Amino acid sequence: MEPYRVALSCLSLLLFVTFEGSSGKVHGMQQAAAATRLKPSRSTSKDTKFVSCFGKGQPTGSYIVQSPIMTSPDGLHRAYVEVEAVAFRPKDEPSDSEPSCENTSRLFLAGPGDSEFKVAYSQSPPDISDGNSLKLVDWSADGTNLLIERTIWNYESEGDFTDLVLFAVNSGTITAPNLLKILEARFGKDCSSENAVIGFAPEGNVVILVAPVKDTYYNEGATSCVKKNTAVALDAKRALQAVAQVLPADFKIRHYGQFLERQASRK
Repeated sequence: MEPYRVALSCLSLLLFVTFEGSSGKVHGMQQAAAATRLKPSRSTSKDTKFVSCFGKGQPTGSYIVQSPIMTSPDGLHRAYVEVEAVAFRPKDEPSDSEPSCENTSRLFLAGPGDSEFKVAYSQSPPDISDGNSLKLVDWSADGTNLLIERTIWNYESEGDFTDLVLFAVNSGTITAPNLLKILEARFGKDCSSENAVIGFAPEGNVVILVAPVKDTYYNEGATSCVKKNTAVALDAKRALQAVAQVLPADFKIRHYGQFLERQASRK
């Protein structure tokens, strides 16, 4: 699976599978609950995107990947994400059958005076697709917002979609704009793109790198939103619901948060 891929036809299927109703997912959750689960192996990486039970199309096991801890520029808040991919086999299936996979992604946060991290946000089926991940991007300059890249996919179909989650530490609220509609409004209806969430502009807008879709068998004929890599800023004053501006080609992102070199306890 290649990063930042959005194929509109596959995205439509993905969203349909994810949101068309709870019955199928509830059945899947019931199967997962009454299943043999493979014990996960743990690792730490800044790249928590596409954590999966499969490698090169073959099942490899369960995994939990945690990011390093990222501190806000004022040093008051610390955060990390954890993506868990659990391989499971329903108990009524043969022991040699291929396992299924299901992801749960979590954001952990610790504020001033907190001795322990707490779950601030979590996503898992049936509320989101069985393939999902969170990846830390950066803190805002004032340390009040944490920007996270989110990717969703379905293990039984091709294609994936990358958008964003913005966590406000003061209110504990999540902003997750409809990036597909925002890009269509700016670049044209039914256009597709490969997206990367890269950080904050100096005024607090969120910067997305929008790239043309690659010509593959499952997005053949798709219309790209852009002809070349284009950085756009989502308007913070409008709750990230619109493109504030297309940024110049020489725009350079500045990062405000820092990953801790020596990782403290995550209790």
